Order: sequence, then C-alpha cells, then structure tokens
Amino acid sequence: MIKIIFPFSEELLDHLFSEFGWERQDIDLPHPETTGNCNGHPEPRGFDTGETGEYQNAAYYCPHCYGSNPARITWNSEEIVVEADEGSSKAFRAVVAHRRVVKPSVGVYVPLPVEALKGLKLVNFPD
Repeated sequence: MIKIIFPFSEELLDHLFSEFGWERQDIDLPHPETTGNCNGHPEPRGFDTGETGEYQNAAYYCPHCYGSNPARITWNSEEIVVEADEGSSKAFRAVVAHRRVVKPSVGVYVPLPVEALKGLKLVNFPD
C-alpha cells in the first residue's frame, strides 16, 4: 500500500471523496455482499465523529467480495491519510486533488508520472 499524508482541510477531504467517487453520507452503511458466500458485512464502511473519521472502499472492507484496488482514507483535525494499492491511481489522484485545493492554477496541468512522486516526503512507497 502507498500511504500519503496531507495537512487537514475540510475542502481537501470533500475533494478526495468526490475524486474517488465515494459517498460520505453512506459512511455508516456496510458495503453489500457480492459473492453469496461471504460471512456477512455487519460493520459500517467507516465512521465520522466530526473530529476524526475513516472510510474504507469496498475492496479494503471485504477483499472476498471485492478483489482489487483496496483503499482507505482516515482523518483527524491535523491530517488526512490516504492509503491505496500500488496498482491504483488513487495515490496520484490524491496528490493532484491536493494541488487543486492548495494552489489552483490557470491553464492546462500535465501531471507527472507516479515515479516522479517517489522523492516527495509526502509519499511513503513500500520497499
């Protein structure tokens, strides 16, 4: 998993949920079963206390029913942490969303390849 830590911003958190296609209002619901032979999904997708929170996508929540691209986002009043599978574009998309929120730019933005992110202190790549 790739882990990226951002300073907390409610605007960034909203952008990340939107970018990943996640529904924050569904955070208290479990992801539905898809295989028919799972042990059930009794736990919610995450939690949001107002001060802290967590959201797990379906693949992180239940690898049995949803096999690829696990990811989750956690937050508190100081930071937002995005964790995503190495093969997923979510880590890169999170950095792009952060740039849009922190420093909106005019004109065309050409993103860097993921390899260019390895030198950033913001990104922790597995060994």
